[in-house]
Amino acid sequence: MKEKTGKACRELNREQLLENLNHLIGWQGLTYAELENAAGIYPGYISRMKSDPRKLPALDVIWKIAQVLGVPIEWLIEGTSGELDREILYLRGFLQRLFDLTVEGRLSWHGTPLAQMMEVLEGKMDPAGLPFFEKGQDGAPRLVSKAFPGFLVLPGNTAFSTAMNEREILCLTSLHIQDRDAFPESEGTFENEWLEMQLWNPGTGERTLVACSSYGGNDLMWADLRKLYQQLLEHETDLRLSPALRTSIDAFLARWE
Repeated sequence: MKEKTGKACRELNREQLLENLNHLIGWQGLTYAELENAAGIYPGYISRMKSDPRKLPALDVIWKIAQVLGVPIEWLIEGTSGELDREILYLRGFLQRLFDLTVEGRLSWHGTPLAQMMEVLEGKMDPAGLPFFEKGQDGAPRLVSKAFPGFLVLPGNTAFSTAMNEREILCLTSLHIQDRDAFPESEGTFENEWLEMQLWNPGTGERTLVACSSYGGNDLMWADLRKLYQQLLEHETDLRLSPALRTSIDAFLARWE
């Protein structure tokens, strides 16, 4: 018999799946019944799966469970619970909330186009007010990376920022390292894009790395950041209505109902 190869042909690791499931349920404070109800699967499905070693969950059931628990289906099947420590889960919850608020239009982001950032790096534009830059030792503006300090980094695409509170700004940037030596294992195409999220205090200049998925970094964080970033890119040119303007429009329309 010809041996099957490839990821799609590997047998499902039932024990790993159950371990990951138990870890997430316990951390999120859910019961099996609550998870089954939220996922829209039959009551008692998970308990029967645990008690019968021959029973394997259907793929659509795994997908529904992964959606409720907020993890990629690949991780639920093949990950290890150690990869999801409390800090990662905490940050994933934060990123999901940012995504939801963005989709709902309740969070307003400011986009800085790639062309504008390149003009700043070329000295054609003042970086004042743009949270993605700082002055280098030569006094020239340079992009900041907390994940790769000391490396020369370039913008990969539009950068986005939003007010976190009265003092801090949240920044999400797409970056590239220019130095190939930083990735000696790369062969052929030199791919080193990563998304980096920083919290910046304009008053003190302090920068904190909130969540970063870099080359070889955490797959879960990369997926979350990519989802949020793609949402921002897709709606970069959408019209933004301030709450005051929206109130005025609503009042005007109400007169004609």
